[in-house]
Amino acid sequence: MTSSRSLAALLTLLGLAVSLPAQVSTRISGTGLNVAIPGAPFQAEATAHSSQTLADGTKIVRDLSITMGRDDAGRFYLLGRSLQPSGALLSNVIFDPVAGRTYSWGVHSRVVMSNRIGPDAHLTFSALPLPRNLQWNPEKSKEQIATESAGTRKIAGVIADGTRTTTTIPAGTVGNNRPIVFHHEVWVSPALQIVLAESEDSPFGGSRSMEVTSLRRSAPPASAFLPPAGMKVRDMTVPFGMPLPPAPILAYRRALEEMKDPDTREPAAEQLLRFAQTHPNDQNHIAHVLGYYKVHLPEAAELASESLQRVENETSSIALASPTQVDFAAMDRLAEYWDTWGVVANAKGDTAAAQRYESIAWEVGGEGFYEVDLAHIADAQNQLDRAARLYQVALSGKMDEHEQGVTEHALRRLGLNPSQAVADPTVIAVKVRGLHAGSADFDLLFAAGQSPQAVWAAGDPGLKRAERALERASYPPQLPDDGPEHVLRRGHLACSPQGCRLTLLYAWQADAD
Repeated sequence: MTSSRSLAALLTLLGLAVSLPAQVSTRISGTGLNVAIPGAPFQAEATAHSSQTLADGTKIVRDLSITMGRDDAGRFYLLGRSLQPSGALLSNVIFDPVAGRTYSWGVHSRVVMSNRIGPDAHLTFSALPLPRNLQWNPEKSKEQIATESAGTRKIAGVIADGTRTTTTIPAGTVGNNRPIVFHHEVWVSPALQIVLAESEDSPFGGSRSMEVTSLRRSAPPASAFLPPAGMKVRDMTVPFGMPLPPAPILAYRRALEEMKDPDTREPAAEQLLRFAQTHPNDQNHIAHVLGYYKVHLPEAAELASESLQRVENETSSIALASPTQVDFAAMDRLAEYWDTWGVVANAKGDTAAAQRYESIAWEVGGEGFYEVDLAHIADAQNQLDRAARLYQVALSGKMDEHEQGVTEHALRRLGLNPSQAVADPTVIAVKVRGLHAGSADFDLLFAAGQSPQAVWAAGDPGLKRAERALERASYPPQLPDDGPEHVLRRGHLACSPQGCRLTLLYAWQADAD
């Protein structure tokens, strides 16, 4: 059996934690108050509140409604919804110890993430996520933390035991001229093993509180423990027994996360640059991250250039004699590296180069976020109509759930319906005489300073005569520079009495054929 500690480490690595912003967290571990216990069903409603006043007097207030429940078998679910005007569903989590699985999804989700859990896993629930990030690690001594009983009281008709904790950071510990004091209080039901109320007062985070407002000692309907109908379930499980990645890989992943926080961005960027020195396959991604956050741009440009030169040289040997799926997959990679160069160029202020590389990355690769990068440039230049069009076209490309959510949010911000995706494939009119109606696929090869090459690949053999016409046709730019790369495209030719039209497939579409 996997130990509790190693299980917790593995589940943390897998991202098996769901947080509802500023208020609620659920976490799987091997220790702590386990809310997924059998034999004690309930259904509860709660509210959570946070209030924080910034140094300039700005006040931030958040309110949240929480619905949670547990059945006789110990299955647990939690739903959080914002009480702000949007009323947005923030997150949902199902913990099923019977099936040995968890399910989670959020406000923009179209996919339910599922993970396997072990028999010794606990699900802990808190309205006030711990530990708190205080940006220091003072010595923990008995003088700093004082815990006492807060007594017993009824909450929503249920008896709860209270614990009050006062944490004091002594004067001088972190340059503070007087003690810093935190107050935390939690009320737990011994019978149900759940938190019924919790509050915190912090000089940093302000005040936060949660309290159950109604509770019934009966099981929720079985449907509460099932993923929503119509949503795709994606298994995210790493098999138990698989060794954890080496320490440098873990440090690399941690640095990628820390890049999101301005306070940790600089040391994280330095960690990424050290990692890049010994991991050339990750250099392009690191360059992209540095360019996105506009830090260490000279180093980002150097990494992006070296990475792009490698993949361009790798594709320079591709020929039409016998193209393979590996060759089409290489086009995916080439487009990804072009996009990175565009992101870095934009961060350095060269918007012309950025637009050129990102436009052709989209033309060849068809990944929606390449078009989003172009939209960001238009957005920054206040070209809002163009930005909106680019966001809509981006939704027609290949995107993951997060990228789609970001794009839909951008369209809402511009006052547009995010469901209005606009397909915009490259379609070429081909002038060729004497061809009968039919369709066929052709492979095309583009290289700097050379005319396109075309060869019939599949479909109606009677259309093979279109090869020369395809080589004479006019195409939008397929290369952003005069490098050595060869660009392989697949096109679908459809001929009718009105003429012939060639639709170019994106790299991911050709790779899937």
